[in-house]
Amino acid sequence: MSIIVQKYGGTSVGNPERIKNVAQRVARFQDQGHQVVVVVSAMSGETNKLIALAKQGRAQLEAQWAEERAQRRERSARAQWHAPDRDDDDDAAPR
Repeated sequence: MSIIVQKYGGTSVGNPERIKNVAQRVARFQDQGHQVVVVVSAMSGETNKLIALAKQGRAQLEAQWAEERAQRRERSARAQWHAPDRDDDDDAAPR
């Protein structure tokens, strides 16, 4: 016979009953002598959940990075404020 590729995802694997239907369909093709390759993607709604989680995580990371940048700027400004003035120091190394 032949090789058959079947792809299922979304609502077609959205609950146990639908998954059972997919399994029965695959079994029918195997029973007919076909070699069956089955590709299963995310269940119904899962891709949207993953995208939402990724966006939420990105927003949290961006907020964290912004806070870290602000802290670095503040430390840098304090360091510059407290740095000795090289022009008034006669022992300073030449620039």
